[in-house]
Amino acid sequence: MGNNIKWYKLHSLGLIVIIIVMILVGLLIPYDYRIWAWICTLILLTLFTIISGHGVTGFWKGLLIDERKKVSLSRLQMVLWTIIILSSFLTAALSNIATKQVNPLSISIPNELWILMGISTTSLVSSPLIKTRKKIKEAIKENPSVEDAQMADMFKGEEKVNFTLLDLGKVQMFFFTIVLALAYSVAIGTIFLETSVRIYKFPDLDPAMITLLGISHAGYLTNKAISRSEPE
Repeated sequence: MGNNIKWYKLHSLGLIVIIIVMILVGLLIPYDYRIWAWICTLILLTLFTIISGHGVTGFWKGLLIDERKKVSLSRLQMVLWTIIILSSFLTAALSNIATKQVNPLSISIPNELWILMGISTTSLVSSPLIKTRKKIKEAIKENPSVEDAQMADMFKGEEKVNFTLLDLGKVQMFFFTIVLALAYSVAIGTIFLETSVRIYKFPDLDPAMITLLGISHAGYLTNKAISRSEPE
């Protein structure tokens, strides 16, 4: 049923309305209340991605469903960081424009943040490649349809011998991602609360956190690359 649902005009209208509201929120809310502008933008961007996923797949969790018809942890990471960073940049830029700052779009983004995005992108790109190699060997367990995609897919094994078991590598990476995203969101919120007028840079990330996340991703991808055989 989900595969037959098409993109309706309401999907397009919803996305257009969200874009307009985001711009108005960023320009009209006073800079003293910038934190609320950012929270509103964060929610609106989340709605934008959810509606887009629904328009394509017919399901509200569609933005997280990959080519295996499963909910993907890599997709969750990429969506999460994209929403956090884009909502922050858009709020800061529109606030700078509203307060008539010079070079309002000149906002410094720490190198560590680009590295973090690169790590998430690497997982998103590498995971399908590894799964394709395994699929050739008929080791990957796929869902028969998009309707069968569940949030539990993010934590389960992916091969026929372990798809009913909990994958501790995925659990570890999920916790690393959530904790780091929450910590950075708090840091961004502090910037919006404490900066007097102009937002000129994003908060720095501790390199140690990037190292830990990189190790977690490496373990996650290595675990995917290992093929497991049926028990004798």
